[in-house]
Amino acid sequence: MSNMFSASRAARSGSLALLLLLAVGNACAHGHMPALDDRDPLSADIRLCNDVVDAALQALKDRDLERPPRSYPGEDLRARLMTEVTRHVFAEPQIRSQKFAMAYARSHCNDALQKRAGSPP
Repeated sequence: MSNMFSASRAARSGSLALLLLLAVGNACAHGHMPALDDRDPLSADIRLCNDVVDAALQALKDRDLERPPRSYPGEDLRARLMTEVTRHVFAEPQIRSQKFAMAYARSHCNDALQKRAGSPP
């Protein structure tokens, strides 16, 4: 009888451990970016593209709430890309979800970075 209780306890603790692993795995893989190391040569480009994606998501929200498009002051690449993405999201009705807006913004940013670097597409 004690063997049956110990087997049942082992099964419960194994199930609990499995559930904990799944919960931790889901929390870690929830889409949050890990912290960027400033020494990484690509960290500035990653931050730039993240800002452009954020601008696209904000533009989608503003468009859905019938707010006017935001403008991003400045003459640098960041301001130019954010303004271009905002205008495109407002002008393109086929961008109707966050997924579409993020994909367009990431693609647009990557294209601009490739052109800036002079590498072929």
